[in-house]
Amino acid sequence: MRLKPHKTGELHITGLAYNMGTSSPAPPPTATTQPSLVAAVTVRGKMTLEAQGPRLNNSKAERASKMYGADRRLDLVIVPAMPKLEVSA
Repeated sequence: MRLKPHKTGELHITGLAYNMGTSSPAPPPTATTQPSLVAAVTVRGKMTLEAQGPRLNNSKAERASKMYGADRRLDLVIVPAMPKLEVSA
């Protein structure tokens, strides 16, 4: 899986949509080969992502109930390309 943003700014990932399948159908049978019963198969899917933040335990009210903080793992900030920094010893 790969993500290649084309603009700078904020990116909020809310889910995934995908197609999985064979790259090409089975070749047609010839005089010397048996016919194949395998056909091209494609599976489509969609998954909504909802990440749960860390459990809050700072106050008595937070410990008494199940309260969770905000989860920012799927909120990305895309910055422009920067020069590469190398250190060698």
